[in-house]
Amino acid sequence: MKNNSRFFYIKTHLNLHWGFSTRKILFSKTRDSYLIPPPTTLIGVLAYGLARIRKYPEEGDGGLSTADYLRKYVKSVNVRVNTALHHYSDLSRIWWYRKREKKTKFDAVALGKVYTHCNDPALTVTYILVGEAENELKDLLLASYSISRVGVKEGITSVSKVEYGVAEVVSSNEAETSYSFWHDLAEIIEGDYMTQSVIDFMRTPIGDYSRAAYRVQAYPYNPITKEPTRVRVRVRAQKALILKTGNEVVITDA
Repeated sequence: MKNNSRFFYIKTHLNLHWGFSTRKILFSKTRDSYLIPPPTTLIGVLAYGLARIRKYPEEGDGGLSTADYLRKYVKSVNVRVNTALHHYSDLSRIWWYRKREKKTKFDAVALGKVYTHCNDPALTVTYILVGEAENELKDLLLASYSISRVGVKEGITSVSKVEYGVAEVVSSNEAETSYSFWHDLAEIIEGDYMTQSVIDFMRTPIGDYSRAAYRVQAYPYNPITKEPTRVRVRVRAQKALILKTGNEVVITDA
């Protein structure tokens, strides 16, 4: 089997100290948070550990995040919610100094946060990596154990467990999953789920969002009852792959 026809997975179980905040609206003083961390954030938390291990700078060429280095290796990021999520926004006063006027100004900005219960792990993140990542696996596994935050620097997290292996293609067009997936890969979805419009990391450099491409992701989670769910999905032929990762499955682009 050729390297480029193989897929690997790294499954990381994250314990959140209190929750997280991942900014939802770009180029705005509003600082609302996604209810569930988007793929770019989850690639970023893995890239942070890798940068520390390899002593990479926080920004690469052209001002892009070092997380952009991982884009060529990441085929999919699938997250499973294991706890109730509580969104809350509070007002925070922000100060700045106008040099020309020699005056201090301030404004009130809503800061969005998501609080979680003490279920451990609160989130399970499965990274699907292309075959070319095989030589990077050792450092990526170390980086997985080095994840220390999600979103803002106060979003402290710890890693309770990391699993890895070869992701096997399932010869079927239907699957039951509790992991997120791109909504347009599904023909039929049975069960409760929610959606978020997130940056498509496959088409947008991480760190350069001036012309970002967005895509809708589906999450098996009920935001009304605040309960994780499991859905049955019939995928679109030739558009999607069902991959077995240990004793679970995830849905990715073909």
